Amino acid sequence: MAKEITPVVESFWLAQQLEKNDGTICLLDGSWHMPFSKRNAWQEYYRRHIPYALFFNIEECCDKNSNLPFMLPTAEEFETYVGSLGISNETHVVIYDNHAGLGMFSSPRIWWMFRAFGHEKVSVLDGGFPRWEKDGFTETDEIPKVGPKTFKANYRPDLVRTYEDIERNLTSNEFVLVDARPSGRFCGTSPEPRPDIKGGHVPGAISIPFSSLLLPQRKALKMPETNERNMKEAGVDMERSIVTMCGDGLNSAFISLVCHQMGKTDVAIYDGSWTEYYARAPFDKKEDVPARAF
Repeated sequence: MAKEITPVVESFWLAQQLEKNDGTICLLDGSWHMPFSKRNAWQEYYRRHIPYALFFNIEECCDKNSNLPFMLPTAEEFETYVGSLGISNETHVVIYDNHAGLGMFSSPRIWWMFRAFGHEKVSVLDGGFPRWEKDGFTETDEIPKVGPKTFKANYRPDLVRTYEDIERNLTSNEFVLVDARPSGRFCGTSPEPRPDIKGGHVPGAISIPFSSLLLPQRKALKMPETNERNMKEAGVDMERSIVTMCGDGLNSAFISLVCHQMGKTDVAIYDGSWTEYYARAPFDKKEDVPARAF
């Protein structure tokens, strides 16, 4: 009987699976840090990580021809990159990261990337490396050696939305648009991380900051029923199609992940997110955006 693949796994479960070391799981450290943090994810992985983990570089596995950050690579590029990590279509991929405050930051994005290329055998470690440490499990500096495997991508356009989709939705109202950025950036009262972009939001979007889905003191996601209740109270109709966005497509995957926990598995992501929308949209289609400086 095939084991059930859940979108979120606990550290105790992962420890049991790693102890078996039967080759059915590939553990990935998908850490990424904002440039102003002065943290280097690769160097931190090199010094210490969960045993058997390999490093997944989201700045390497992306569309390098785009002027937008983290955009999805082509199916062929994704196949080559994950195949080099010893991942096949039969592999159960488990992803974590090491955000000090929240426990999770970039790992949901990589979870969504695998799903966008048709791989459903993928999970996120709840609370990431901080939760793993908090629960008393070991770490290592040993980097596993793996041989390449064949991975065949099956791109799912239903999980990806474009600028044109967002523009069309302004009048068609085909889907609920949820913005996962902090509320200050959504309202235009706090600065965006990138100096050439100002805060604000797409008209009609609903603000659900990704951090509100987490319990930082526990380094874990809130219970699915809690997140579902809070999303409904914020105005999200869970019966409708949902598209999520953030600043650059990274944290928007949190919304997709928690919806998946609720059984709603078709939540798409606007990959270009606010970075692209701010650059392309006419000024009268961006709400609460401070006047540009000319």
